[in-house]
Amino acid sequence: MTVDYQLLTQEAGARFGAALAVGDFNSNGVDDLVIGLPGHTVNGQAGGAAVVLLDYRGTSWYAPRYYHQNITFFHDATEDGDDFGSTFAVGDFNADGYDDLAIGVPGEDLAGLADAGAVHVLYGGPGGLQTSSEVFLDRSIAPGSLEANARFGASLATGDFNLDGFDDLAIGAPLETVQGAARAGTVTIAYGSGAGLPLSGGQWWSQWQLGAVNELDTAEANDEFGRALAVGDFNHDGFDDLAVGVPRETADLSFTGALNVIYGSGSGLSAAGNLFTPQVVSRQQQSQRFGSALAAADFDGDGIDDLAVGVPYADV
Repeated sequence: MTVDYQLLTQEAGARFGAALAVGDFNSNGVDDLVIGLPGHTVNGQAGGAAVVLLDYRGTSWYAPRYYHQNITFFHDATEDGDDFGSTFAVGDFNADGYDDLAIGVPGEDLAGLADAGAVHVLYGGPGGLQTSSEVFLDRSIAPGSLEANARFGASLATGDFNLDGFDDLAIGAPLETVQGAARAGTVTIAYGSGAGLPLSGGQWWSQWQLGAVNELDTAEANDEFGRALAVGDFNHDGFDDLAVGVPRETADLSFTGALNVIYGSGSGLSAAGNLFTPQVVSRQQQSQRFGSALAAADFDGDGIDDLAVGVPYADV
């Protein structure tokens, strides 16, 4: 492998490249690159930005574009610590043939609540991403309420969970309180439609609901359910399923970590048959944080998606 192109920034603390994503936002058959700078300073506020590089031409990028919360039509404004651009997800939420971009802003302060978190959605079109149709999502799109330090938008993933042809968006809030358990974590689902992602009517998940069905676990303080997300069709039924990392789950040892899988259906994600699995007992180590990172793909070519699970603090 050789280096074809290198991008640099001269700004200290910008965290250029902290998040990356790829999509074809102008549907011209050439993929575009999104680069996060969640520490970038805009008008004196270190709130973050995203750069979208359109159409690599072999030696250079055509028409790079720069997005932040101070742009006209964007809801809210850049504030210190917003972390705009720390997470991305790409999908076609309105099925118009153009990829759309979800941008996580987990440090967004809302209604006086620090780090409640939010997500901006930009829809693709013939000219690329459209700021005039920007959508602002927060925890209020589903049952529940805004909460300080929940960090809604800290993780993002896309898939078609109800197989209706519109991509859906999964949004992690790993530090949200659930049934009195601080930092237990939740995941909110915004379902796509011809009009795009809705501002209400979303679905929310935690280990409290899932445990009521699988009877194996429930929401507990410091679990951080939703810290990592991945999407794949793990049971080969045509519906996308959602894997949720719970890296601070305590099984036999503290913070060994665990994984939940919520399966798709005609009505969307369903608790029925959901999977809970901690780290393999024989390999458990305290604070190893199984589930900190997830990736789904068909690694063995059998037509069924598989799941890779990161265990960053394991001793080997």
